[in-house]
Amino acid sequence: MAAKTQNFPNSTKQTHNSPKFRLLFLLIACFIGPSLASAATYYLDAVNGNNDNPGTSVQPWQTLSKAQSTVTGGDTVIVRNGSYGGYHEAGYNEATVDIRTDWLVYQAEDGHTPELTNIILDNQNGVYDVYLRFNGFKVRPSNDISKVINVRGSRYIDFLNCSIIGRGAKSTGCGIYIWGNSTDITIDNCSLYGDLDDSRFGGFTNAIYAFGGVDLTITDNEIRQMSGYGIAANCKDSTIARNHIHKIGGDGIYIGNGNGPLLIEDNIVHDLYIYRPTLSETPTATTWSADGKTMYNPNATWGTDEPIDCEDIMEIHLISGTNIRTGSSTGDYENRIEEVVSPTEVRFKNSIKGDPDGVTPSNVDYHLIVQTHGDLMQFAGETSNVTIRGNQFYDCYGQILWIQPRKYNNPPKDIGGHNFLVENNLCWNSYTDSQEEYCGTVCFEHIDGLTVRNNTFIGRLRFYQIGDANLYNNIVGYVQIGGSTAFTEHDYNIFCHGTFSDHSIGSNTTFLFPGNSWDRWRDPAFTSIFADYDNGNFRHASVASLGVGHGDPANYSAADILGVSRSIPPDAGCYEYGDTPSQPLISVSDQSVTEADSGTTDAVFTVSLSAAGDEIVTVNYATASGTATTADSDYTAVSGTLSFPVGTTERTITVSVNGDTNIESDETFYLNLSDPVNAPIALVVWPSLICVF
Repeated sequence: MAAKTQNFPNSTKQTHNSPKFRLLFLLIACFIGPSLASAATYYLDAVNGNNDNPGTSVQPWQTLSKAQSTVTGGDTVIVRNGSYGGYHEAGYNEATVDIRTDWLVYQAEDGHTPELTNIILDNQNGVYDVYLRFNGFKVRPSNDISKVINVRGSRYIDFLNCSIIGRGAKSTGCGIYIWGNSTDITIDNCSLYGDLDDSRFGGFTNAIYAFGGVDLTITDNEIRQMSGYGIAANCKDSTIARNHIHKIGGDGIYIGNGNGPLLIEDNIVHDLYIYRPTLSETPTATTWSADGKTMYNPNATWGTDEPIDCEDIMEIHLISGTNIRTGSSTGDYENRIEEVVSPTEVRFKNSIKGDPDGVTPSNVDYHLIVQTHGDLMQFAGETSNVTIRGNQFYDCYGQILWIQPRKYNNPPKDIGGHNFLVENNLCWNSYTDSQEEYCGTVCFEHIDGLTVRNNTFIGRLRFYQIGDANLYNNIVGYVQIGGSTAFTEHDYNIFCHGTFSDHSIGSNTTFLFPGNSWDRWRDPAFTSIFADYDNGNFRHASVASLGVGHGDPANYSAADILGVSRSIPPDAGCYEYGDTPSQPLISVSDQSVTEADSGTTDAVFTVSLSAAGDEIVTVNYATASGTATTADSDYTAVSGTLSFPVGTTERTITVSVNGDTNIESDETFYLNLSDPVNAPIALVVWPSLICVF
């Protein structure tokens, strides 16, 4: 057997606020819903069970249908390894009839990962109290499917510690699809990804798609490999926190509309790259129809083996040629593929001709690209009472943040957003081939009541059509203020360069290079503020750094991005300088091993403190499956708590990798750190390609 390398990246998550918020959510659950009653506990075993058994641990049932026909609210079903098919539940009454009044729990037995092919909760003509919880399942479709988990018209649903598997963007529409006014849905500590391959589009079109929801809690999830959205929601009274979203082809987080409070906190969203196929043909050798709508090239392979659909999704960008359209008419959504007639013939929705009556286009240089521009986070509809705090957004072929809650035909500013607080966020872009017009863009538009404080924005910060804007203590590469923005207060910021329109500069603001110079944010006067600009370390370089003590003592976030209390006067940007010596940082190394043909091989992770602490430091750890899974016996799951005695800076965690003689691609699992005590978990620059296979 050829040696196969398994690469096991750490997946350290920021969780400095998680105990507080988890306690809050648990207390709320105690008051708004029934307590979990253990009316009965049953066991399910697809391999060794029998439906004639009484459903005990020793004599378990075999099939999911047996359990569904027997259990009721308050019961718990302990499920062992095996394949159980799909879970389907539906209600069709004209008047809403609640399905249950107490929780029904399907719980994987310790050390087991039972599999379902899909979950459908389809309740029509009303919203039903379902009280249904799935904990520890793998949900993997056996064929092409539009929705792996489909929740309609349902209230009180929990998906906990589950893996939701896609078969690729062309084959799996949504990982989790929530609609029909469903409410009180929790998705916590789940992994959504593709396991047929680890390519960017190997998972889903959209990972989580939740529209019309109330009280959604989407927390601590690993979400990757989608051509569209990581999380898309029209929601209110909801929380999106501590998720890791990457390998994105569309938007990382998309908010359509909704009323708050909406909390978006401590997420790490990165690695957005718009798909652009590698052309097998020479573009200038392509011939065109007289109307400029169809192109032909015998050496082309258009639509062949593409990871996403081409029709109505891919568009053409024109570079040069005879009688072609130029300028804004070739931008997003302007000229999409209407039909792939054959691998050598494609027809577009519109003509590429500059002069409709002119000659047939010729010698045309072009490339094809997915129509969207892509945002790591976008707001696109009316939304109010929003907090965006402590997130990392970075590495994006497109825009980083596009916060545009616009209400059309609402003069004078089309205001659709109200009461936004944006603090302690870190945004930057190290993609050298990103679209220049979007490079590092953080844009706020059509909001009344916007406070932006203690953020670090490497790139462009743009305000447009904003009322009652407040801007404090930020570090910004390029600032652009326009479109009748009305500031209530702004001061104590550090701007590298840009324009502030007709607004005066605050007396305590530092403006290094006022003006329109686009590329000055790599000037040493700006980069020297940070500890290691080139490698993405945007902490303050030293106590003498320009940002230290630069903040407004009367207007600042109470703690920095790591949860460390701010000094008075506070520092500008998302970090406090003082958190480095007093709070050592916890980090964990990536690891890779070569799997043997038999037996086990140890993957040894080193967990480190950046400096010895003056008190005991602890942190919880747990493995989580990626393409390597415990269900397939690829590795042995571990979890526990590491303790660093005073003076200790390194500890190790050993995970056993099981050998076999199967011919496989490289595989990966994750080691998550959480709930640190006396030291924060370091913000990690996640690799663009977490897996090697």
